[in-house]
Amino acid sequence: MQIAHLPIVVVAFNRPEALSRLLRSVASANYGNFTDIPLVISIDGGGNKNKDVQNIAHTFTWKYGEKEVITHPENLGLRNHIISCGDLLNKFERQIVLEEDCFVSPNYYDFAFKSLTFYNTEKKVAGISLYSYLYYESFGTVFTPLIDGYDTYFMQVPSSLGQIWTKEQWFGFKAWYNTNPEIGENDKIPEKVKTWPENSWKKYFYKYMVENDLFFVYPHIAFTTNFGDTGTHFPEKTQIYQVNIEYYEKGK
Repeated sequence: MQIAHLPIVVVAFNRPEALSRLLRSVASANYGNFTDIPLVISIDGGGNKNKDVQNIAHTFTWKYGEKEVITHPENLGLRNHIISCGDLLNKFERQIVLEEDCFVSPNYYDFAFKSLTFYNTEKKVAGISLYSYLYYESFGTVFTPLIDGYDTYFMQVPSSLGQIWTKEQWFGFKAWYNTNPEIGENDKIPEKVKTWPENSWKKYFYKYMVENDLFFVYPHIAFTTNFGDTGTHFPEKTQIYQVNIEYYEKGK
């Protein structure tokens, strides 16, 4: 057996059906010989379905390690909720973060572990994505990365649809974030990103990466997809972020 110590952090709010779907995919994934995998389910306060979300989290059976459910009494909002989940790296060395409308490939954990090992000393990496974009949200266009024979590519775009952070990566961002940055007209980030609402943590990570010349690692074949359930950023259900995910047999 190999002890992983690569925790999975699930971010949930007011979408019980989405949370149930994500947890089923996480429970069905391949974990090989890994043991002692912490699972943290963080639930933001408020919402008319909060009790349903809490019930799903508390009754979910996790057989690969310890499960912890964090219930916030007040509504933090998405930005502050993600920040609080990132700060769990005070007690972890690295972690996978999944919002509840995601769905994982059976081999997502193997990719996460191996990519962390491969990019362990690369200072230009601000995080690793499990997702691979086919839609460029900053411009509203189709996006196809150049197929260059490698498993991964790099973008100065933060991932929010399944991401991996190390303690060093997260607190590098957090130190910058604690200086109370503002998004201004002269910032060298996409114009559409500047207009995102203030509950967006991602636009601040955009600015952080550009100012510090950092990149996110992306897989050519996605290990997560997103169902676009109605929520904070989706007033209506959307399929625009659904992508094909890796589904190879184990070991290939």
